Amino acid sequence: MTAPDDDTRDPARLAALDGYRILDTPAEQGFDDIVLLASRICQTPVALVSLVAGDRQWFKARVGFDPCETPLSQSVCAHALRQTDLLVIPDLTADPRTCDNTLVTGEPHLRFYAGARLETPEGQPLGTLCVIDGKPRPEGLTSEQSEALEALARQVVAQMELRRSMTARDDAFEALRRQTDLLQTVTDHVSEAVFQLDLDGVVTFANRTAHTLLGWDDDALVGQDLHEAAHHHHPDGRPFPASECGFVEAIREGRTLRQRDATFFHRSGASVEVLCSNAPVLEGGKVVGAVLTVSDVTGRRLDERRLREMNAELELRVAERQAAEARQRFLLDLADTLREQGGPRGRMQAAVDALGRHLGVSRVGYGFVGEDGVSVTLGTEYVDGVAALADTYPLDAFGPGNIANLRQGRTSVYPDVEADPDTAGLGLGTFGIAAIVAVPQVHEGRLRSVVYVNHSGPRAWTDDEVSLIEEVAARIWDAVERVRAQGALRALNDTLAAQVAERTKERDRIWHVSQDMLGVADANGVWVSINPAWERILGWGYHDIIGKTSEWLEHPEDRERTRAEVAHLAAGGLTLAFENRFRARDGGYRTLSWTAVPVEGLLYCVSRDVTLEKERAASLLQTEEALRQAQKLEAVGQLTGGVAHDFNNLLTVIKSSTDLLKRPNLPEERRVRYIGAISDTVDRAAKLTGQLLAFARRQALRPEVFDVGRSVRAIGEMVGTLTGARIAVSIHVGDEACHISADPSQFDTALVNMAVNARDAMDGEGRLDIAVEAVGVVPAMRSHPAMIGEYVRIALTDTGSGIPDDQVDRIFEPFYTTKGVGQGTGLGLSQVFGFAKQSGGEVMVESEVGRGTTFALFLPRAAATASQVEETISEDAVVDGTGTCVLVVEDNRDVGTFSTQTLQELGYGTHWVGNADEALAALVAKPDTYDVVFSDVVMPGMNGVELGREVRRLYPGLPVVLTSGYSHVLAEESDHGFELLQKPYSVEALSRILRRAASKRRRRRQAAE
Repeated sequence: MTAPDDDTRDPARLAALDGYRILDTPAEQGFDDIVLLASRICQTPVALVSLVAGDRQWFKARVGFDPCETPLSQSVCAHALRQTDLLVIPDLTADPRTCDNTLVTGEPHLRFYAGARLETPEGQPLGTLCVIDGKPRPEGLTSEQSEALEALARQVVAQMELRRSMTARDDAFEALRRQTDLLQTVTDHVSEAVFQLDLDGVVTFANRTAHTLLGWDDDALVGQDLHEAAHHHHPDGRPFPASECGFVEAIREGRTLRQRDATFFHRSGASVEVLCSNAPVLEGGKVVGAVLTVSDVTGRRLDERRLREMNAELELRVAERQAAEARQRFLLDLADTLREQGGPRGRMQAAVDALGRHLGVSRVGYGFVGEDGVSVTLGTEYVDGVAALADTYPLDAFGPGNIANLRQGRTSVYPDVEADPDTAGLGLGTFGIAAIVAVPQVHEGRLRSVVYVNHSGPRAWTDDEVSLIEEVAARIWDAVERVRAQGALRALNDTLAAQVAERTKERDRIWHVSQDMLGVADANGVWVSINPAWERILGWGYHDIIGKTSEWLEHPEDRERTRAEVAHLAAGGLTLAFENRFRARDGGYRTLSWTAVPVEGLLYCVSRDVTLEKERAASLLQTEEALRQAQKLEAVGQLTGGVAHDFNNLLTVIKSSTDLLKRPNLPEERRVRYIGAISDTVDRAAKLTGQLLAFARRQALRPEVFDVGRSVRAIGEMVGTLTGARIAVSIHVGDEACHISADPSQFDTALVNMAVNARDAMDGEGRLDIAVEAVGVVPAMRSHPAMIGEYVRIALTDTGSGIPDDQVDRIFEPFYTTKGVGQGTGLGLSQVFGFAKQSGGEVMVESEVGRGTTFALFLPRAAATASQVEETISEDAVVDGTGTCVLVVEDNRDVGTFSTQTLQELGYGTHWVGNADEALAALVAKPDTYDVVFSDVVMPGMNGVELGREVRRLYPGLPVVLTSGYSHVLAEESDHGFELLQKPYSVEALSRILRRAASKRRRRRQAAE
């Protein structure tokens, strides 16, 4: 027999069972303890808490029975659901309800069953607390066991009720948690900041937006006094105590505030414009706090302010446009009014009436300034409430400052005449004038008329009003002048025909009598009209030229240029001085100078015959060239004569001295004197030669980079010795170093020559200033333009007699001197001139007779280089050359013999060759023999400079010393880089320079070792 279906599947019972949510839940200690207790009290091996579901019975707790559930067909407990008391079946095999139950008939062969019903407080049966035995128990349970089993059944129900309550509580808590999470999620994702506050304004909740709005970390606002944290100041920075805050008061009183503007402050200190609302929080009808919502409206407020500004700007522009339209309508109406009026007076009256009514002023008038320029006549006026001023007045009656302003063509604006010094105290109020705008009309530099606007009370004139008055004034003037011009035009038209005829005759006369060729051509260069001068100059008639271009007349060499110039003209260009040649009828060519302009597709041309001018210019050039050649010959003659004179003097001394040395029994003292005279004369001759070469810019320079200021300071004491004690020498050198690349010796010589010249000009007494400075330009002088660049200027200024203008151009000529015979060679300033030119510079002189002279030497500035310290040897010492071998290269036998003998006398080893090829062969044969090469510059074949460079290339460590009296090679290549010994040279100089060169090689060898 199976379990009764009706009882087990009762929906109300099943719903009650489902309400406990206990099926299929894990084991619980409370239920396990109850079944254990039941098993022991009833002394059965099996005890179960059995819950009967709609399709099975499930055991919440079990002792002695392994399955956790059985099919409903095997349920014995289902039979207990029908009876309210304890169900006891002593022998399950004997009871018809259970005898065929598989748990009875088969394993585990159940025999005894006793079960107490589990029912809800409402009486719904859920299952049983049952005990089971594998043996029949005819006696059943004792009364004590039955009572205990029923009590334990009630305890199971109580436990289920407790469990259901706890589950409901957990469900409630879970629902509350979900609700809280949902609320947090919602509040975190709304755009408004949400705060929950207690009655003291302390934050108990704040969403993420609130923390972001105020710059606080998450949850950091909880526990903060919101007013002190974010609402502590007014927008202008004044403190804002909580006692003055409407929200704090509303929260405490439980009032609601809606949509209130406020300013909160970000934690960084930045202000945030917000819109706030609050609502009270109640518990049991009592206010316990408030919810505050805050919206960030900073951007909205900014947009609103911008919108207000845009609206204001729009309103201003609308007002301006309306004013402009009103002004335009007024000016259009005025133009119509002026056209309708006849004479000037009517137009002026119409204009001032219209302006006065439009502006609503007391007076508008037009005044004419008299020819005397000091009076004004007022006669055309509009007046409203004031008397007319029609009369003549002195201009100054309206204020000298005002009139001066008007004479300058400037509008005068006075909002209050008594408040401005230009017009105060003039009594203008008696004429009903308290405010003025006056617009002048100045033409041809004279104030001609004035448009004036007056008001009887002070008035702040706007820019638009002043601009309108100026516009009307200009229109009045134009209208008046137009009427006058029309009258003048009518008068002119009466005589126009006669004037046109007369002018046409004048033009025709000019066209025919012009000595220049006049012509008109089209854009392609085809002549459409020419004047008679063409036939006079070229011989071609009118019909020979008209309808053709001039290509057939143009010289073949000029044709391409002429066509290009015609195209240039046709494109809109101008021709101002274009020259070409046209063939005349006689076969010759005339040189023509053209001026032409394009006008409305035609080319208007004027051509002048400049053939004779060209021929005369060429003849003049030939004459000038001949004159220059004559001047050159004269200069050469002067130079030759001067050189011959000075060298004859020197040779006389040498000749006389040698003749006297030949005399027998000559005392030693005289012999030494004559030899010294010869030596001194040779030095003077060498100096004379050097000065000549300097002027000719042919001396061999040894340029070095040195500081001019230091050199000038060093030579300053010597200049003082040269000039004497009565000449005060002042040297001015700036702090900035001024380096040049030049021959220091020649520079010093040039400086001394200019100083000596200054001394002689001052006759031994005066002042000499020497100044050094860096400049950026060399002024134009003589026939040379100004030179831009970096230069050093060395200027010597004396207080001497000065140089007459007719002598300034000659002072640099060789042998030119104003000194007495024997007082100078005339080559000092020539040396300065030649040195300056050869060094890439210039020399300039400025002089005024009776006041003094300034010589300025301009030399190119150079970059500073590291100075070299040379071995110092006494100038007068003769150096022993023992151990030094010299290769002498000299093509002149006498000089070569002298040089080798001299060197041998000094202890040098020598080998003499006659040219560069022999020198190179000697070096190839014995490359390690020679310590120095001593070579002349001017030789047949390879010159000395070329030899030196070849030696430097082949034998880099072998020094080369060059010698020459003059060489164009050295003059042109002053940067050759070799030691140079000038001829004539002394024995001391020869030994010194060779020793220095050889010493350098030794030092390099020692450094290499």
